[in-house]
Amino acid sequence: MAKPFTVIIPKTIDDSNFVSSSLSEVDYPNWDQSPNPQLSYNVGDRCIVTTGYHKIYEAIQPVTSTPNTTTPPHTLTTHWVEVGPTNRWAAFDTSGGTYSYSSGANIVFSFTMDRATSIALVELTARSVRIQATAPGYPNYYDQTYNLGDRAVINNWYDYFTADSFLATELIITDIPAIPATTFTITIENNGNPLQVGNLIVGTNIELGNTKYGAKIGIIDYSKKEVNEFGKATIVKRTFSKKMDVTLDVDNGIIDSVAARLNYLRSTPCLWVGANGAFESLTVYGFYRDYSVEIAYPTHSICSLQIEGLV
Repeated sequence: MAKPFTVIIPKTIDDSNFVSSSLSEVDYPNWDQSPNPQLSYNVGDRCIVTTGYHKIYEAIQPVTSTPNTTTPPHTLTTHWVEVGPTNRWAAFDTSGGTYSYSSGANIVFSFTMDRATSIALVELTARSVRIQATAPGYPNYYDQTYNLGDRAVINNWYDYFTADSFLATELIITDIPAIPATTFTITIENNGNPLQVGNLIVGTNIELGNTKYGAKIGIIDYSKKEVNEFGKATIVKRTFSKKMDVTLDVDNGIIDSVAARLNYLRSTPCLWVGANGAFESLTVYGFYRDYSVEIAYPTHSICSLQIEGLV
């Protein structure tokens, strides 16, 4: 295959470097809203906590009196359960399985970052993505628009004319100059149709080796079969996560560095890119479950990676 295997290590996007978004943060009433905060919540009521957390919480017990009504939901775990991130912040959530969504209007994110060389958008439903970057002394040094290509399963001429098409679901860019104090603006567009992005990952990329043929891809399905008292079986459809087993050719001159980097990235969500531009299925956002290195030849070694996705 001889395609570079790359890992993109995310940098943090939080209140300290987040600038703006076209998505509002009004999913549910704000728990710490002022000057008129809601004083009580029934079971099943939801609220959001914005500053510093940007999460949705649901009441699992009535919250009707002090000190419970004055205790933030993220600390009162006996009465509240975390549902997930707010829509504005879902694309930056590292847990996976969440989406920032718009019913048709463009999604625009703006944030600052030091020396980011890569931007990736995965679990994407969009027609095009524009990436702009500007920094002190380097005005508008990056401005590119990327169109997402159509996909279809075509095995013959009949399929060519009748098969349903779908858009590519990821965009991975690794050629951004490493400029400090950069302000990035990301514009996601889908011709007025609904659009979403699962993860917007900004960071630095490292090439670990070359992906060999024989890579394996699949999913872990969390759906369940349930059987009632009469023996009737039904399938409860739930989410799934991707998985990937790959083998890399790694130059012996960097094998110690690659092993050290993998050790450092243990239990760290990253974007693992097996063949950018060739096989979209070889891109997984998640963590590596296991790796091993066989120093097999005088000039290169064989590295095996098992990667489990968060989405």
